[in-house]
Amino acid sequence: VLGVQHKLAVRKAAPSFTHTVSAICAELRKSKTIATKSSSLLLNFTPPLDWAAGNTTGSTVTIYYRIDTYSGDTFIGSEVYTRTATIPDTVTPTIGTVNISDSKGYAATYGYVKSKSAPRIAFVASGAYGSTISSYTVKVSGKTYKGTTIPSYIDAPIVTEAGSISISIEVTDTRNRTAKSTKSITVVDYKQPAITDLNIKRSSSNGSSLQITFSSSIQPLGNKNKAKYTIKYKKKSATSYTSAAISIGSGENKYALSGKTYTFAADTGASYDVMVSAKDAFGTVSKSIVGGTTSKVFSILNGGLGWAF
Repeated sequence: VLGVQHKLAVRKAAPSFTHTVSAICAELRKSKTIATKSSSLLLNFTPPLDWAAGNTTGSTVTIYYRIDTYSGDTFIGSEVYTRTATIPDTVTPTIGTVNISDSKGYAATYGYVKSKSAPRIAFVASGAYGSTISSYTVKVSGKTYKGTTIPSYIDAPIVTEAGSISISIEVTDTRNRTAKSTKSITVVDYKQPAITDLNIKRSSSNGSSLQITFSSSIQPLGNKNKAKYTIKYKKKSATSYTSAAISIGSGENKYALSGKTYTFAADTGASYDVMVSAKDAFGTVSKSIVGGTTSKVFSILNGGLGWAF
């Protein structure tokens, strides 16, 4: 096994003989001297781990052990022994830096957001001692991405669930050995803004104004989400709206308004189209309602004897 110390036994034909022993990696034509004119019968040798580069598609390399025998300074002869050395299981590819970001750009501010964020996975990997990466597999949110050449990045689809999302990466090298890495991201729950309980009525003593009342909900996202409210209104006969911001009081929770009111001047004889909008960092939701006139319907009683309202 490469990288593991071995004991080499040397047999002598005569007690006075010495030996020069060397090891050669057949595939790389690299050699290491183990002993020079040694009289020892037992030698220690660790085949270099980097000799694994001699076989980038398999699990073994061939080592020639050469023993040169001397009597004093006189060369007697040589013997060569062939052995197979195993590339240890620890020689595997490596997954380096894994970067996960939000291709939609929201994570830096709000974290990964359900129905909005999309993971972008970028990673590097390398073989070991001459091997190269032959394939990769990335799994995220039920999707599997495979290939033979690692891309600059992989764009996964928009996440549809909140909670912890696992991202697994596996690479295989030309020795058919693998490396794995698992990362995770946390996805915060998100629902689009909602406007509820929208009502409208005439206010003031003579009905010369309209008051809308509504409730709303916007996901806080760690109190980093935006929350803005606007109102648009116009007479039904008009073609353009008047717009105004709905201010939030210092004691109000802008993410969860309840019974919020807004009043504007309105002609008593006109009906109005009114639209209330709630806007967060991701979009706007609007809801419409119609405000009526203050006019009363009456009729003359049969025979002209009175009025009915």
